[in-house]
Amino acid sequence: MVSVSMGHNADKKQVVTIGMDVLDCPVCFEPFKPPIFQCSVGHFICSSCCNKLNKCPGCSRTSFERCLGMEHIVESAVVPCTYAEHGCTNKITYFNKKSHEQACSYEPCFCPDSGCSFSGSVATLWEHFTTQHKWPSTEFKYYAPFDVRVKPGAHFLRAGDGQLFVMNMVPVEPVGHGVSLVCVQPNTSESSFGCNVAFSSFTGHHQISTLESVRCSSLSDGLPEDYFCIMPKALDVGAAVFLRITIDTELSMGSSADKKQGVTMGMDVLDCPVCYEPFKPPILQCSVGHFICLSCRMKLKKCPVCSRTNFERCFGMERVVESIVVPCSYAENGCTNKIHYFNKKNHEQTCSHGPCFCPDSTCGFSGPVGTIWKHFITQHKWPSTEFKYYTPFDLRVKPGAHFLRAGDGQLFVMNMVPVEPVGHGVSLICIQPNTSESSFRCNVVFSSFTGHHQISTLESVRCSSLSDGLPKNYFCIVPKSPGGGAAVLLRITIDTELVLEVDDKQEEEEEDDDYDEDEDEDDESDDEDEN
Repeated sequence: MVSVSMGHNADKKQVVTIGMDVLDCPVCFEPFKPPIFQCSVGHFICSSCCNKLNKCPGCSRTSFERCLGMEHIVESAVVPCTYAEHGCTNKITYFNKKSHEQACSYEPCFCPDSGCSFSGSVATLWEHFTTQHKWPSTEFKYYAPFDVRVKPGAHFLRAGDGQLFVMNMVPVEPVGHGVSLVCVQPNTSESSFGCNVAFSSFTGHHQISTLESVRCSSLSDGLPEDYFCIMPKALDVGAAVFLRITIDTELSMGSSADKKQGVTMGMDVLDCPVCYEPFKPPILQCSVGHFICLSCRMKLKKCPVCSRTNFERCFGMERVVESIVVPCSYAENGCTNKIHYFNKKNHEQTCSHGPCFCPDSTCGFSGPVGTIWKHFITQHKWPSTEFKYYTPFDLRVKPGAHFLRAGDGQLFVMNMVPVEPVGHGVSLICIQPNTSESSFRCNVVFSSFTGHHQISTLESVRCSSLSDGLPKNYFCIVPKSPGGGAAVLLRITIDTELVLEVDDKQEEEEEDDDYDEDEDEDDESDDEDEN
């Protein structure tokens, strides 16, 4: 996933999903980084490959120009470190990701026991070593000497800032013991730590061994065995020998401030700089790669950034925007669609998971259709009826709203309003976040008095989010009963023929087919020009 700024507000960021190959050079497959070059129809190539090739690998054109627009794209795209789950909070430009992770201090380290497969951050290793394996361990402070008894095997050390070290002592016959020390870090470079070891193996013996730069290791290859100190055997075999150890540091090696993929991107790079609408194919560019949408190109005679007057279609940028998909803004309401960024606005205007509203002007509740029903019947205790499509059900004529729920969960509201002096006006809407016509129809049959019979039909029930309150567009007038007699019952039947879900994928595929046809026509035109 990639993070991007939206609209013309460059400070707004969004996580989008992008096919990362559009951010890689098609020749060397390394991430694009400035400077980036393009042929005259916008096939991108990195600087290194541009210097090696005589023609475009996509279309064989031989002229290249720098593409400032694509450089803006790659400089805007940032990604999380692969080791975020181990504690790294860095957000890195995509083209710097590899170099960052080669030196990231949160890359996992490993348990050196060949029979144990544990790996994790430096912080979790200490607990694993001391609780699972119960290996000997010592906590210490930099520059403060501490003692460790000579005993074959590993001894784990933890500094006050949490940095781990492992000192390994190995019998070296016939001389004594070899002592190794590594700093437990995922990269294998030299660290900023130094170590002094002072000891006496027997009376009259005194030795100081110094390691100027302690090597780093992830312990993936086991315990260290590169000895920086050889300790002679004690003449008295029974006597214990202690090492007086001092570990110094000049630089802090502690916690650093410093999965298609999610990328964080300033979304303004995906919007036309003139109309601020999202770019969608076809996309045009000037000779130095400033992008503009087709609509604005038809209105302008020159580039709005650099005033150049020559424009060409940019297939490379079209590939970028067709690769970027974003979640619906109503994902928290249940929408699982992933939409091309340039189709996001259209999708959300018709998304069935958009919010609907409580029609009570004193209540600020809003939510998806699924939550609205519970709110109506529990908070307001409004009258409600559950029904099945094509099956008649009865409602008594009574002023006010009556909420209806079909077997598939779809909600309707029937509103009855006194209309003096004739009787009651009846309105019906389908509760949906968009205001289009639905696929539902309704029949209402009733008799207001002896000898009276009426059928009213609503061929297409309107949709409403109830943001403007209860409906008042009557499709049926119920006459008063003479003398205010018996209550009138409405026999209602609601039918449906169509599914309301919008097939975004089909729409996008149709648009893609149109773009492909346009691209083919342009290619044919180019071929004719060359011939």
